[in-house]
Amino acid sequence: MSYSVDLLKTQVKLYTKTRKRPKTLKFSFHPEKSPDLSETLMCNFSDLKLTEEEKRNLSKYHRQEICFYKNTPQQEIEQCSQELIDAINAEKSNGVIIQAGKCGTFICLAAFYSGKIHPSKSITFELDLAPIALFPKKLIRSKKCLKDNNIQVVFRFAGDNWIQDFESLLLGPGLTDQFSFISDTSDEEEIKFKFAA
Repeated sequence: MSYSVDLLKTQVKLYTKTRKRPKTLKFSFHPEKSPDLSETLMCNFSDLKLTEEEKRNLSKYHRQEICFYKNTPQQEIEQCSQELIDAINAEKSNGVIIQAGKCGTFICLAAFYSGKIHPSKSITFELDLAPIALFPKKLIRSKKCLKDNNIQVVFRFAGDNWIQDFESLLLGPGLTDQFSFISDTSDEEEIKFKFAA
């Protein structure tokens, strides 16, 4: 049993007013192991504290994807986030919009929590939903970002993203109003989430 290519490879795109096309950073991940059948059994997911309905709806595919996030080495996420931080800080434009999905969401969160983004930068992370409850707490290096109004994190709901039906997987680290959820189907809809400490 192996992970799908769309999990193992991801892109993070940086948009600025001064650049016609986004700068694209490409990353590859090398989880320590591929999940075996026993690892995807429901008994291995009790630590997620899913509701009864979520447990019923958690398919084999969902469990494989959760295993990917659990097995991706933190060091790889941190190395990728450092490359992103360097790219952000090197931008001449102060206003940067960063878009990512899948494990790119974790790269962006690691950059957000690094404390290394230059304070003069106005950053908006626009991220596809990911199981942020699985974001490694050890990658929360600094919480000064929580007081920085120049950085916003927006999670996008998309119709084909299974994670939006699993609220337990959306209870991520920190407690901040900088995190919000918007629906792709409605520009007006914005749902503020309170994150578990």
